[in-house]
Amino acid sequence: MKGPERRHYIDRVRLWPRRVTRVNTVIEPWVDVPADVDAINRGAAARIGNLYLIHDRTYGVHHDRLYPIAGPGLIQLNRSEYRILRIYNTFGDTEQTARELSYMRGVTEQEREHARRVWQLGGRRL
Repeated sequence: MKGPERRHYIDRVRLWPRRVTRVNTVIEPWVDVPADVDAINRGAAARIGNLYLIHDRTYGVHHDRLYPIAGPGLIQLNRSEYRILRIYNTFGDTEQTARELSYMRGVTEQEREHARRVWQLGGRRL
């Protein structure tokens, strides 16, 4: 198995590509993903169908590539929150971000704040 795509790491979420699913799980920087992947590849993880459970984290698999689902250090975002995170990662906490967010319709203040907190967990400051 290969590790998760870069779009699943908080600090690597970017405006492009534009692929955004209904639920997107991102990984906090402190999670030792290579150790999880290694344990899964060694057969040390519990397997339930197409799901793997290791270190209390659940991963799915799609075309021999793992993707995070839930557990410590894994944060689920809805489509809007993920899009907001992309904007924060691109522009930081700036006027440009505020302008971009003002264009987004139907986004709640809770979604904006959740995405901002997740961005802060990623450790990037622009």
